[in-house]
Amino acid sequence: MIANKQCEICESRPAKYCCPGCDTSTCSVPCVKEHKGKTGCSGLRDKTKYISVSAMTDLTFLNDYRFLEEFDRVRDNAMRDDTAHALPGRSFYQRKLLNKARGKGIVLRLLPHSFTKRRQNKSFYHDKMRVFFWHVQFVFPTAGANFEERLHEKTFLCDILAKYLGPKADPSLRMVLEPVYGADSIKKVAIFMVADGVPSKTQVYHRLDVNLSVLDNLRGKMVIEFPVLYVVPFEDANNYVTVDECKLQSSQTKVGEDVETPTDEESTYEPTLKKMRAGTDMASQTTAPDADSMEGSSVRDDTAAGIAESSDVIDEEMDV
Repeated sequence: MIANKQCEICESRPAKYCCPGCDTSTCSVPCVKEHKGKTGCSGLRDKTKYISVSAMTDLTFLNDYRFLEEFDRVRDNAMRDDTAHALPGRSFYQRKLLNKARGKGIVLRLLPHSFTKRRQNKSFYHDKMRVFFWHVQFVFPTAGANFEERLHEKTFLCDILAKYLGPKADPSLRMVLEPVYGADSIKKVAIFMVADGVPSKTQVYHRLDVNLSVLDNLRGKMVIEFPVLYVVPFEDANNYVTVDECKLQSSQTKVGEDVETPTDEESTYEPTLKKMRAGTDMASQTTAPDADSMEGSSVRDDTAAGIAESSDVIDEEMDV
């Protein structure tokens, strides 16, 4: 039993357990399950969580030692796994998935099987209906929650948001998201997706339209395994740099580099320089043409004569 603490779920009994993942106090197994269902917490301890030197104990060093041992064990298993070192190849199902996505204008990229995102992906193509059922992950960074669903490609994003935000939302989900996003927040959020394959020094995003379907939003974009959508309030949307903003900044930077600003000396003597250049141009116009210029003019005359001669031949052929 945790001293002087009440259960944060039912708030009626003393707490007996503490979640290793988020330090939430609970009193029973049903409260633990309710806590995981509401918040999406895995219940696993964050092994890389920062701990100050003053707060370190013998248990901290023991956990770090176990973490290093686990890392070494996973690395050794990966070195022994033949499938991880096999030549890159695609199964028939994967090739079909890539071809069908390409046919719908989506650049789909699949990772090796050893990646966690590859194993999490539940997307598939329905042959009879000729549609995709996408595995989509919704991330609510402001509330620190994320949820996963499998959606029909013609599903509108606004219909999906209604399940999480607004008066018709699921009560268990609304309890988590409404305190952060507000009661009527379905019209006050923006949806972003990471812009993979876009060259940029910083992370850039695609801003999606909530009034369009999943297919219309993904068309013309690259998707690695499955879409990960970030749902943020309007006031936090400025923290996400979009592809259009990145292109505009790069174009402005190039324009600024091409335009040369005159120095103080050039701006001071600019009228004098203009007069000197004008006098030089007048003097060059009054001087006799040199041999090179006469040779160039003769070449231009010969070219014009050749064009006129060829046009006369074409006219004669047409008359015949």
